[in-house]
Amino acid sequence: MRRGRWFWSLVVLGVLTVVLLGLTGWLYRQVQADDAARTDRDDVTLAARQGVLDLIGLSHTDADAAYTRLLQATTGGFHDQLTQQTASFKQALEQGQVVSSGQITEAGVEHLAGDDATALVAAAANIKNTQAPQGENRQYRLQLTLHREDGRWLVSELEFVG
Repeated sequence: MRRGRWFWSLVVLGVLTVVLLGLTGWLYRQVQADDAARTDRDDVTLAARQGVLDLIGLSHTDADAAYTRLLQATTGGFHDQLTQQTASFKQALEQGQVVSSGQITEAGVEHLAGDDATALVAAAANIKNTQAPQGENRQYRLQLTLHREDGRWLVSELEFVG
């Protein structure tokens, strides 16, 4: 029995349909993975920006609250180091009558793999204290290592660079 033209047309159509459905599924997964990676990058950038703002936005007028915010944004050895220096840091803020405010000029993710990331942040700050009552402008370049814990990106290392 000979198969007709309609039969082969249907076979080709079926194969094309399966291929197109497979390709559509693969593309959908790629888009989802790209969206997840973009979301992670955005979250890392936001956490890095906020961590630096918490660091450069310290003031003797609200030292306890500011330092608590800073501690809540950190983890690991960096958190331990800040915790050990809490009293001396607050004392330095009080004695120097430090008021620091700043802004982030640039921030970006250098590396992201799983629950670990590295971000680079450029910031500008104005620091007033007993030595510089009119304020002194400073530029900072920082490299931050971040680790995701319980869905939150926290600063685990911070280094001033350049």
